[in-house]
Amino acid sequence: MWRLFEFSIHDELPDVTTLTLHLPGQQALYFPDHASAGDLQERLDRSTSTLLAFFKYNSENVDGRQYLYHEFREHFVYVPKVG
Repeated sequence: MWRLFEFSIHDELPDVTTLTLHLPGQQALYFPDHASAGDLQERLDRSTSTLLAFFKYNSENVDGRQYLYHEFREHFVYVPKVG
Protein backbone atom coordinates (compact mmCIF):
# COMPACT_ATOMS: atom_id res chain seq x y z
CA MET A 1 0.00 0.00 0.00
CA TRP A 2 2.83 2.39 0.89
CA ARG A 3 4.39 1.89 -2.53
CA LEU A 4 1.09 2.33 -4.36
CA PHE A 5 0.55 5.71 -2.76
CA GLU A 6 4.24 6.55 -3.21
CA PHE A 7 4.83 7.23 0.46
CA SER A 8 8.39 7.55 1.63
CA ILE A 9 9.59 4.19 2.95
CA HIS A 10 13.13 4.71 4.21
CA ASP A 11 14.49 7.95 2.79
CA GLU A 12 14.41 9.80 6.10
CA LEU A 13 16.31 7.12 8.03
CA PRO A 14 20.12 7.18 8.06
CA ASP A 15 22.15 4.28 6.72
CA VAL A 16 23.31 1.70 9.23
CA THR A 17 27.08 1.53 9.55
CA THR A 18 29.04 -0.73 11.83
CA LEU A 19 31.58 1.24 13.85
CA THR A 20 34.31 -1.06 15.11
CA LEU A 21 35.75 -0.78 18.58
CA HIS A 22 38.98 -2.50 19.54
CA LEU A 23 42.08 -2.10 21.64
CA PRO A 24 45.28 -0.83 20.00
CA GLY A 25 46.68 -3.42 17.60
CA GLN A 26 43.72 -5.78 18.04
CA GLN A 27 41.59 -4.92 15.01
CA ALA A 28 40.06 -7.84 13.12
CA LEU A 29 42.20 -9.27 10.35
CA TYR A 30 40.94 -11.83 7.85
CA PHE A 31 43.17 -13.95 5.62
CA PRO A 32 42.94 -17.11 3.50
CA ASP A 33 44.07 -20.47 4.92
CA HIS A 34 46.87 -20.81 2.38
CA ALA A 35 48.46 -17.39 3.03
CA SER A 36 52.23 -17.31 3.48
CA ALA A 37 54.01 -15.51 6.32
CA GLY A 38 54.85 -12.63 3.95
CA ASP A 39 51.21 -12.32 2.89
CA LEU A 40 50.12 -12.26 6.53
CA GLN A 41 52.61 -9.52 7.40
CA GLU A 42 51.53 -7.45 4.38
CA ARG A 43 47.87 -7.74 5.35
CA LEU A 44 48.72 -6.80 8.92
CA ASP A 45 50.65 -3.72 7.77
CA ARG A 46 47.73 -2.60 5.57
CA SER A 47 44.95 -3.44 8.04
CA THR A 48 42.73 -0.62 9.23
CA SER A 49 39.28 -0.06 10.69
CA THR A 50 36.77 2.75 10.96
CA LEU A 51 38.17 3.55 14.41
CA LEU A 52 41.76 3.78 13.13
CA ALA A 53 40.61 5.88 10.16
CA PHE A 54 38.78 8.22 12.58
CA PHE A 55 41.94 8.72 14.66
CA LYS A 56 44.14 9.13 11.60
CA TYR A 57 41.86 11.70 10.00
CA ASN A 58 41.67 13.75 13.18
CA SER A 59 45.42 13.63 13.70
CA GLU A 60 45.98 15.06 10.19
CA ASN A 61 42.99 17.44 9.91
CA VAL A 62 41.24 19.86 12.25
CA ASP A 63 37.84 20.07 10.53
CA GLY A 64 36.46 16.88 12.12
CA ARG A 65 37.69 17.20 15.66
CA GLN A 66 34.43 18.59 17.04
CA TYR A 67 32.60 15.33 16.22
CA LEU A 68 32.54 12.24 18.39
CA TYR A 69 33.22 8.86 16.79
CA HIS A 70 29.54 8.00 16.32
CA GLU A 71 28.78 11.48 14.90
CA PHE A 72 31.69 11.45 12.46
CA ARG A 73 29.91 9.35 9.84
CA GLU A 74 27.16 11.97 9.52
CA HIS A 75 29.70 14.45 8.14
CA PHE A 76 32.41 12.30 6.51
CA VAL A 77 32.52 9.14 4.40
CA TYR A 78 34.82 6.20 5.11
CA VAL A 79 35.89 4.42 1.93
CA PRO A 80 37.98 1.34 2.71
CA LYS A 81 40.87 0.54 0.38
CA VAL A 82 40.40 -2.70 -1.54
CA GLY A 83 43.31 -4.78 -2.62
